[in-house]
Amino acid sequence: MKVTNKVFSNLFLASENDRAENFGIDFTISSFIALIIIYFTYSDVKIAFLTYFVVRFIYYFFFEIIFSRTPGKFETLTLVVNSEGNKPSIFKLLIRNITRFISVLSGVSDNERAIHDSISNTFVIKDKTLKKIAYFIFTVFLFIYLLSIVIEYFSKEYQINSKSTIDISIIITVIACISILYKWIKNYF
Repeated sequence: MKVTNKVFSNLFLASENDRAENFGIDFTISSFIALIIIYFTYSDVKIAFLTYFVVRFIYYFFFEIIFSRTPGKFETLTLVVNSEGNKPSIFKLLIRNITRFISVLSGVSDNERAIHDSISNTFVIKDKTLKKIAYFIFTVFLFIYLLSIVIEYFSKEYQINSKSTIDISIIITVIACISILYKWIKNYF
């Protein structure tokens, strides 16, 4: 996929680097969530394999339906749109996210879009109106959610009472939020 902005000159397409960064961030987060779920629900290799892909599909579909972007797209300030530059329909997003898993061959495409973009007639564009604060907020909430899963598991495993669990959660969350906020302020101000 070579993005030249010549084929689709009416849209400011995301660069190849943006797309690669989107993939890296979203693959890491969605795989991590899937592996946590598999760890707690493992019963069979086939079910685990299916669970991995279902969780990753839900991750992408959920974020693109609600925000038109995934956490990776928040970070790169990119957005999924239809050919008119508007939010794609649910059907287009469904097709986009089902075909995403065959899109590993997109590097051989030469029409400025990945295979799942072409099949669903969607585009990933640069959106300079976005601010990276959204990524910061999302990161904090994702961290809190994942932390709650881990702490709940350990509290059950080691029979820690719920008050201690809540205290530990609050302390770790406050420390994480302060460090993330410090990093964000340092990088963007």
